[in-house]
Amino acid sequence: MIVGIETSALSTRITGTSRYITCLIEQLKTFDNEVKSFSAFNSSRKFLIKKKGVQKYLYRNFQLRKEMEDSKIDYAFFPDYFMPKDFTKPSAIVIHDLSFISHPQFYSKCFVAFYKYQLKETLKNNPVIVTISELSKKTIVEYLNIKPENIHLLQAYSSFNDKTNYYPGKGNYLLYVGHIEPRKNLHFLISNFLKWTKLRKVDLRLVITG
Repeated sequence: MIVGIETSALSTRITGTSRYITCLIEQLKTFDNEVKSFSAFNSSRKFLIKKKGVQKYLYRNFQLRKEMEDSKIDYAFFPDYFMPKDFTKPSAIVIHDLSFISHPQFYSKCFVAFYKYQLKETLKNNPVIVTISELSKKTIVEYLNIKPENIHLLQAYSSFNDKTNYYPGKGNYLLYVGHIEPRKNLHFLISNFLKWTKLRKVDLRLVITG
């Protein structure tokens, strides 16, 4: 079996999505499958527009399907929400979250409208829907009106090297790993952590990295 996976979201800047894709590829390679990657930035076709978001859109909608068909893939993973229009191969998409719908105040109106439109077009292909957490699954059910039994939980993981382990001093701590930006609601995390440790009289620190 040949599985195709779109990797346009991979970049030198590590994000949750790019890390998920890396882990997904690692796990797919443990099965008896040939894994082929497809990216807007490794394609033989070059786009004159240099903006990466536009390049990904053009590639996904006008080039990706042909490249996958030419590679004779058996099924495909699209781990960054969207897939080509009228894609007929068995496929799965990964919806990481719906924050652009549930918390639109953190995004521009154009971004929200574009993501809503692209997701609507993608769902017309009737792909297998994968998500990363029970909370994301709940929001997909709520906002997209999809039955929970049709949503599959797939949490990515990869090998870990103890030698790279980071321990910030002595004592116990809670670790947050993620983007340092308003939509991650770090104000809520910090204020409630302080209230909880004071109420419980717990000797615990909060370590934030990202």
